[in-house]
Amino acid sequence: MTTAQPQNNAVVAAYGRNYARFALEQKIHCVPVDDHEEQNYDSVNDILRQLLGGPDRGVILPRIRLSSDAEVLDCGYGKGAWIDSVLNLSPDALCTGVDIFTGVGDDEVDNDDDVADEDEEERGIEVFTKKRWNLNAPFREDRSEDRLTPQTFDLINSRLLADGIDNDRWPSFVRDLHALLKPNGWVQMVEFHSMFQSSTGRPTVFLQDWWNRYARILQVTRKDPRVGPRLRQLMANAGFVDIQYRQIPCPMGAWDQDRAVLGRQALPVCQEMLRDVSEYLFKAVGRMEASEFDRLIAGAQEELARPELRIYLTV
Repeated sequence: MTTAQPQNNAVVAAYGRNYARFALEQKIHCVPVDDHEEQNYDSVNDILRQLLGGPDRGVILPRIRLSSDAEVLDCGYGKGAWIDSVLNLSPDALCTGVDIFTGVGDDEVDNDDDVADEDEEERGIEVFTKKRWNLNAPFREDRSEDRLTPQTFDLINSRLLADGIDNDRWPSFVRDLHALLKPNGWVQMVEFHSMFQSSTGRPTVFLQDWWNRYARILQVTRKDPRVGPRLRQLMANAGFVDIQYRQIPCPMGAWDQDRAVLGRQALPVCQEMLRDVSEYLFKAVGRMEASEFDRLIAGAQEELARPELRIYLTV
């Protein structure tokens, strides 16, 4: 049985936002794809870059320098924020981005990749090779001319796929990444553990409720909301060596004086993220009333901002 694949960039409107039709049909990364979300992707990329090592070190995590003809793969590239950062560091790198949606997302029918490329060129976004593919399918199922082939890439980036990769796909997905690497190539994997926690140990009401609902619905849609801590073992089982694994807390707000600037930047982004990643899932899948959802999000956003709770998110 083959895995369903997106045939176009069809978009549907729901709850005042635009979503990729295929994403909603398959329950894969049910997050808006409109212009507003592109700004959020840029902000998340900037925060991760700072959290993981700074403007340069936070982009390419292994201590390697890409050659001028290096081939780079980004799995789940979103709006291309990470690839844009790579090309700023290595303008001649040959980058490929894989995602289920490769369009712009501002129209209800958005299935023209050429229009998307022209729009990005006008806005100064680096152009790269885009491949529309459902990562839940093994790459060996791909019979297209632009299929990804073994031992092709020097660097592979896999980032924030917990709500997109089926739980039972993760082991073979990581093995696929290993197969796509050139000898001595590198894979970097980054995931949020979306359970916001208090470093004081004090309980939260709305954030805990949000997490319980989010984790439960992801499990209903066959996803693993706790895949982050599994990455090291998944990579070891796939045959990777020299595995480096870290868990890094990202503060919400300025309560951590050593990282107050980062925390102030992360707070509004994560407040927005609470709504964006859960609105469709809670309302359409979980059958949550709009008024109840609004109360939950407002309460969770307020708890994120309370300095006495010292809330953080683990990456």
